[in-house]
Amino acid sequence: PPKADIDNENNNIHAILNGNLHEKVAKLYPVSSDQLFLVWVGVGLRLAYLRDYGQSALGFTLLMGALAMQWAVLCRGVFQTDMGQIFIGMESILGAERSALSAVISYGAFMGLASPLQALVLTFLHVPLQAALQHHTDNILQTVDRGGSISIHLFAAVFGVTASWGIMGDKNYSSKRLHTSKHSQILSMVGMVVMVIYMNSSSVTHEGSKVTLDGRPCPCDDRYRLAINTFLAVTTAVTVAFPVSSIVNTRRKFNFMDIQTGVLGGSVAVAAVAELSIQPIGAMVIGAATSIICILSKRILRPRIRQYVGVHDTACIGVSHGLGGLLGALVGVIMAATAPTPGTKESDYNMSYSYFKLYPARSPTTTSYAYQELVKDLAIEPGLGRSALTQAQVQLLAIAVTVVTAAVAGAFIGKMLSYIQQCKPFLYDC
Repeated sequence: PPKADIDNENNNIHAILNGNLHEKVAKLYPVSSDQLFLVWVGVGLRLAYLRDYGQSALGFTLLMGALAMQWAVLCRGVFQTDMGQIFIGMESILGAERSALSAVISYGAFMGLASPLQALVLTFLHVPLQAALQHHTDNILQTVDRGGSISIHLFAAVFGVTASWGIMGDKNYSSKRLHTSKHSQILSMVGMVVMVIYMNSSSVTHEGSKVTLDGRPCPCDDRYRLAINTFLAVTTAVTVAFPVSSIVNTRRKFNFMDIQTGVLGGSVAVAAVAELSIQPIGAMVIGAATSIICILSKRILRPRIRQYVGVHDTACIGVSHGLGGLLGALVGVIMAATAPTPGTKESDYNMSYSYFKLYPARSPTTTSYAYQELVKDLAIEPGLGRSALTQAQVQLLAIAVTVVTAAVAGAFIGKMLSYIQQCKPFLYDC
């Protein structure tokens, strides 16, 4: 990009003299480091809970994460080309890291089922599908999914689980390969803690300080809400996960996998609505309810699905990331439908700039009288003038599109890989 071009004379001029030197890289680089730590360390250790797949979890997470990031820069750049060129900047790197996070999360569903080559093929095809879907939901539908519960976690879970089903086919997966050990469970627990800490912190955007037309700085109340709501939801999910794990265990003991599932589910769920005005009690209810539902689903629903449908999910991705993301997305639908227009007595946002930042499509159109009045006080961009009900319907549509796209793509690709593997002797004979 021009701001990284050594031949650009503006890069050698101080910002006061109208140069383009700025602090944006200094603000975005720590976020990039957090996301790298989340992808390579958090997810890698989280998937290392199986004794026989510890090295595979760490090694292939490192490999697939690196390949997914490089591939995602190009795939996401297709939707953001400038004069036919794909620029590599901090924004594109951050987006590529989030696409890689989705890819390595989905790997946890078919870990141990897919061969290394099959896993790489799934990752290679996962990235452009996820990039196209996120571009569609964020820029065309203009949904509110800042935490990536829909485009990252829900997509990864559905894609990974259906791909696992396609690869497995009629084969019976031996439970003897699912043994854990104390050391592997400890590593997995550390990975879960890393994921919870860094997952939502990377959702805080560093766009620089925007100002209103009269020079006053715009409020950043959405970031404060994100930090507070995430803290309350995650701590509540942890507190609830331990007693629920003990209750559902026949020996009344704590189970590390139950606790991980509940805590991750609560963290993923609140990511969808952490910046919204859900109030402290709402954040705690989301964390507690999601934790309980995810643990019960893991204990009751998951074994029955495996038995009757034949769906295998090695690291319980479908429950922790899939169900957690779905519950958070549904809460987002309710919040969109019940969020009154700013300025009304019922609105928690009052005449807040962050309301139109969170719901850009609800901003009035350029030619409307409402926009001309709002722009006098707030530096907002024109939108589509959507109503609260329309925005909620769009949020629901985004969930449906994500689930259907991920399910169809994952099942089709998994079946094709399974069919190709069965044709190996025929190909060798030819």
